[in-house]
Amino acid sequence: MPPPRPASAFTNYIHKNFPAPFFKAGLACAAPVKGEIIGSLEMYSEVKAFGRDLLKARGHRDPTAAFLQFQAYMRQARTFFEASEVLLLIHEFRENVHTLAYARIC
Repeated sequence: MPPPRPASAFTNYIHKNFPAPFFKAGLACAAPVKGEIIGSLEMYSEVKAFGRDLLKARGHRDPTAAFLQFQAYMRQARTFFEASEVLLLIHEFRENVHTLAYARIC
């Protein structure tokens, strides 16, 4: 009886692409999800070709004219989003300070 062969590496199996719908690509990002959502929408407002295609697909008669307004709305949305994030942090900080102060009294 021949000796058993040594185990072979199993790495090739992991790198092969499975057919749809079994192939799932894992995505990783260091940025928070909220910022990624705004960033993905912002792509359409900052890249004219993408924005015009989106507006055209949504039924705008003149995507070129609507693009500037869309761009302004998205920039305003980002500003509001960033300001709300700061206000939320301030609110959470104040809540924590009140909780700590109450804990010291008791």
